[in-house]
Amino acid sequence: MVEEETKMPETSVLLAVFLIFLGSFVQTAIGFGLAIVSAPLLIMVAPEYVPAPICLVALFISILNALKHKSSVEIGGLKMALIGRVPGSIAGGALLVLVSTNVLALWIGILVLFAWR
Repeated sequence: MVEEETKMPETSVLLAVFLIFLGSFVQTAIGFGLAIVSAPLLIMVAPEYVPAPICLVALFISILNALKHKSSVEIGGLKMALIGRVPGSIAGGALLVLVSTNVLALWIGILVLFAWR
């Protein structure tokens, strides 16, 4: 009988999971911050985890919080956000296809710095 060797995840994967957890904690506590906390650090550790996993985690957290606080959700206030989501998603998808990873990483860093101040 041969024992199978269990393989531990790489350090970068564990660090990426921790950064997404930290951002998720901030998002749940104050309502925003997952991408602000996770993305700048995550792009330095594992660029392949930006932006898709962050978007999926943010969607999951938002759905859970909306279900938890159903009585507080105002659908009327979401109309403009939902209308803007379609062209924004198309523009974002086009950027991901047309722009190189290095240029995208540079612009994400610059925009986060400008948004901070």
